[in-house]
Amino acid sequence: MKNELKELFLSNPMIDRPAAETFVEIFDLPDDQFETIFQELKNALKKSYYLRSYQESMIEKIETMPFLDYETQRDSIQNLLTSFDEDDELSESKKEALHLMFNTTLEVFEDISKNKRILVEIKITKLNPDAIIPTYAHSTDAGADICAIEDTTIEPGETKIVKTGLAVAIPAGYEIQLRPRSGLSLKSPLRIANAPATIDSDYRGEIGVIVWNTDDIPYVIDKGTKIAQMVLAETPKIKWDIVDSVDDLGETERGNGGFGSTDQLASKS
Repeated sequence: MKNELKELFLSNPMIDRPAAETFVEIFDLPDDQFETIFQELKNALKKSYYLRSYQESMIEKIETMPFLDYETQRDSIQNLLTSFDEDDELSESKKEALHLMFNTTLEVFEDISKNKRILVEIKITKLNPDAIIPTYAHSTDAGADICAIEDTTIEPGETKIVKTGLAVAIPAGYEIQLRPRSGLSLKSPLRIANAPATIDSDYRGEIGVIVWNTDDIPYVIDKGTKIAQMVLAETPKIKWDIVDSVDDLGETERGNGGFGSTDQLASKS
């Protein structure tokens, strides 16, 4: 392997040293041996970029190493990749793997640099060619806007499912919540009836938004209207620890007070 390639792995601050040394060994393999693991390597690389541990380490590097400028890293790596493309000693599979690895690293690095938050990869498919992939209006938004796939009329007082033409595969341990968009709630009589709605990780059907028309006249939702926002949320499973009595739950200032008890506590203080 060319010395520049080893240097690229071992000196790049976006790659951990143990991982860099592993990459050096893999890319040093003869081409025929590399071919046998090529597909497995591509799948492993793609998954590794969306591991929480990897992204948390990336966030830490960005916060503690301000010289990690995206533009500088991108230009440097693209120049090296161009030189590798012109190198007849590298097989096409090795060139493809290099492009996948470093371009994906740059994409993740750029996104995390802007937002300082974890990325979770979610598979999505269009059930209708006119469906619109949800997008964030601003990079720091919690929710991505989701759109209606067809014109839909909702009669006065009617609750109806607005179709989106999309289906997703959410990773285990997460849900997608469908929430109202503040602008639509302010400017129209439409309400999401079960907000926040939950899309479970094992659901593979079309995403639909249950919309209620609170007005006394029909309301038409045009095709392409941003009808709701999608928020990804973690869903840790509850492990119940059954105790003998309320006393075993532990004491708090509030205790068993509810339904306005906070105001009562405030008035006493």
